[in-house]
Amino acid sequence: MNTNGGNRAVTVTRTATGDLTGIDLYQNVLIARHEGVDPLAISHLTFDSVDDSDLFFTTATSAPNTLTVYPNTELMVWNGKTFAPGGNVTLQSGGSGDSRDGRLYLGTSAVSSAAGTETHSVGGSLFAGTGSTFSPANTTLTFTATTTGKSIVSVPALTLYDVVFNGTGGNWSLDSTGTTTMNTLSVTAGTVSGTSSVLVQNSSVAGNGTIAMTGGAFRIDGTGIFGGSSPWTFYHLMFGSGAAASSTNTGSATTTVSRVLTMAAGYTLNAGSSAYMLPGSGTPFLMNGTFRGMG
Repeated sequence: MNTNGGNRAVTVTRTATGDLTGIDLYQNVLIARHEGVDPLAISHLTFDSVDDSDLFFTTATSAPNTLTVYPNTELMVWNGKTFAPGGNVTLQSGGSGDSRDGRLYLGTSAVSSAAGTETHSVGGSLFAGTGSTFSPANTTLTFTATTTGKSIVSVPALTLYDVVFNGTGGNWSLDSTGTTTMNTLSVTAGTVSGTSSVLVQNSSVAGNGTIAMTGGAFRIDGTGIFGGSSPWTFYHLMFGSGAAASSTNTGSATTTVSRVLTMAAGYTLNAGSSAYMLPGSGTPFLMNGTFRGMG
């Protein structure tokens, strides 16, 4: 919409044919789509805010390519389409409280396809619709909001790679229907809450931010570190899946498991001197592995 500073909306697509019909525009949304089989990439977004101030994004084609989407807008991958950035993506946040501010939105059956070790930064929420796919490769996904009310909601199971929550004052609620799987999790600032089930495959869950899960099963596999300087709360917390592995608590704060703490066979938790609170009724500690406290 070429409004010279009025209402803003941008849709970018590519086609080998002529005129197109049925192209939607949503206010304060950058829609990425394509009409052929080849996905849209950063390299196709070279006409940006430098060329027209009504466009609320900038790109750079270098090594790597970069896309920056301005505050109070979102990046939406259109239904059934694929966005393969081929570089680093930053969704800035203005702290307005608008649901679109800094959000990554995957429409029905949409695909966000990363490659290699790209870095993606999300200033707002993440929403993945029915049948959508977030293909992470070995990327780092950093959530940077400094305000509350952000969420990570996925209708299908969601697979990420290295995930970082790094926004002082930020609060993200994990409320996906299926399990959210990741390689490592770092909560360096802010608060992660919610009711999703979470699987951390490489056993690194660390940082001095706060974890306050009120539902779901939080499982940690592999060998790595656990803990930080802020208290963490889980609904169900499980270590291991039957293979030999271990986790070492390097933090100093109390870990509370409101229902059941489970140690799988073959798994060792080196708990150190940190306290573990198990207020659940019945059998709040199922120990088939090894729990090692201080001394």
